[in-house]
Amino acid sequence: MKTKKTPKNGAAPKKRMPKWKRRLEEYRMDELIKITFASEKDIDEGTALVWGGRLTGMAFNLDPNSDSFIVPKASIPFFAAEGIQFTEHSAYKGAKPKNGAAPKKRMPKWKRRFEEYRAEDLIKITFASDGDIDAGTALIWGGELTGAPFRLDPNGPSFIVPKATIPFFAAKGIQFMLHPPFRTAKR
Repeated sequence: MKTKKTPKNGAAPKKRMPKWKRRLEEYRMDELIKITFASEKDIDEGTALVWGGRLTGMAFNLDPNSDSFIVPKASIPFFAAEGIQFTEHSAYKGAKPKNGAAPKKRMPKWKRRFEEYRAEDLIKITFASDGDIDAGTALIWGGELTGAPFRLDPNGPSFIVPKATIPFFAAKGIQFMLHPPFRTAKR
């Protein structure tokens, strides 16, 4: 029979932090939950907990339309331990998993750096109006394409993005034109 190891100095054994997955897309749908904060103070404390506190490194998503985070369910005790007031909701409305499986639509795996893409895997997307620019920017900075590498084109209302992002822009009804990403010098 194995004996329990006692910690040095008679201290209580440390509780291990859960091993967080890198991206929310790696979690099954039933492992995620949406938490809505009760006040501005709770939002600030929740953000501090995720960005620089005990939950640093945990995958999460901000809901741009409310005071909510989508987080792994394993993180709920950490919010509660800090005295943060919140309510829990289903992470995805209307989504019905099959036997706890993740939703079918999976995000492409983005390469970490823009420079890792070959030129033929990139495309320049030029937006038709200011509203389309705003919608495209929101999609990249806080929407479904968060984490996708991109570059702003200094010559106009354009982004240089991986070609795999184009269906996401089209699905949102954003009007755009496609161009080669880089100009070639004529001699």
